[in-house]
Parts: sequence; structure tokens; C-alpha cells
Amino acid sequence: DLPKNGLQIPHLDKFVHFTMFYIMSILLCAELRFQTNLSYKRIMLISISIVVLYGAAIELLQNYIFVYRSGDYYDLLFDALGGILGALSFKTLRYLKNKMLRKKPFCNCHFLRRII
Repeated sequence: DLPKNGLQIPHLDKFVHFTMFYIMSILLCAELRFQTNLSYKRIMLISISIVVLYGAAIELLQNYIFVYRSGDYYDLLFDALGGILGALSFKTLRYLKNKMLRKKPFCNCHFLRRII
């Protein structure tokens, strides 16, 4: 739970779900791209499948196993949307990163080449 005092942002938990699964999907796509020779389409399908199944498993566990927790269909929806958008934006983010690395001062940052 988030603290009750302080800044109140409606539906902040949905934004957090979306963001976490967006990042997880991008990182999963990056690792699949690095570790395999699969096409972008297959990488996206695998990533989306894993992220959606993981989100569904978490919500089912919260609903049926854990005490003081409850599953939420809207959490699963935002998990899936984050995963789908992350996988779909992976190729564009990779292109933008490579474009940035061709310009100064980033062209000397060799560690950035391994990210995404």
C-alpha cells in the first residue's frame, strides 16, 4: 500500500503496473535479441506471451493464495498493455539508441552499446 498522507494521485497503482511491465518487456526483448538469432517478430511474440502469463500468474496468486491480497483484472490489463507496448517499442528504442551513439559525446560511451 502507498502512504495515505501526502500527494494523492488517482490510479497511481495502474501506472506503476504499466511501467514495471513495460520495462520488463523491453529488457526481455533485449536479452532475447542478445542471446538468440530470432527475428524481431518472434522476439516480440515471446516477450508479450511471457509478460502476460507472468502478470496473470501474479494476479491469480494474489486472488487465491496470498492472505490480505486480492487480484484485480485492471492490474492484469495494465500489465498486459505495458508488456505489449514495451515489446512494440523495442525496435524503435534500439534504433534511437544507435542513432544517439553515432553523435558526440555519446560515441565514446562503449558501455551504452550493450544496453538494449
